[in-house]
Amino acid sequence: MKFNLKAVTQLLLIVTLSTTTIACTDNSEDLTVIPPANEESEVNQESDVSQQSNTIEGTVWNLVSYNQQPILAESKITAEFAEGRVNGSAGCNSYFADYQLDDTQLNIETVGSTKKACPDDLMEQETIYLNLLDKAESAAVVDNVLTINTSDGDLVFEVEGRVKSFATLVQSAC
Repeated sequence: MKFNLKAVTQLLLIVTLSTTTIACTDNSEDLTVIPPANEESEVNQESDVSQQSNTIEGTVWNLVSYNQQPILAESKITAEFAEGRVNGSAGCNSYFADYQLDDTQLNIETVGSTKKACPDDLMEQETIYLNLLDKAESAAVVDNVLTINTSDGDLVFEVEGRVKSFATLVQSAC
């Protein structure tokens, strides 16, 4: 089955715009719907999401930049923090380390990694990343962006695969 990408894109745009228009219309005469007691309200769900987004654990983080430089296009560097361990891909090799987080103070123990041979540019980037990670001093999550500060520069990560719900996108458009 073959799809016309342009037609599908236009259809999605029309649906999005019409939904936004309807959602942004003042319907002050509409009835208020109160969810049943066994369902969480949308307000509670949104506050739970914002609380979850302010922690480094339980999320796969993708490195976006280090020392204010973007990562190489052909690489993917990740970090996943869980139960006092951080691990992920350094672009070519896998890495692992213990960590402690006290409020915003982040201490990452000696980082270990696999030792596969990789192209020189990836190895250079990987070495810089692992050295910066090893020098972590603090960490903060703001709007689903994790910034790890070091004495030699910052590591900036975004949440992997995080897509806002359609309702949240529509609300922010209003």
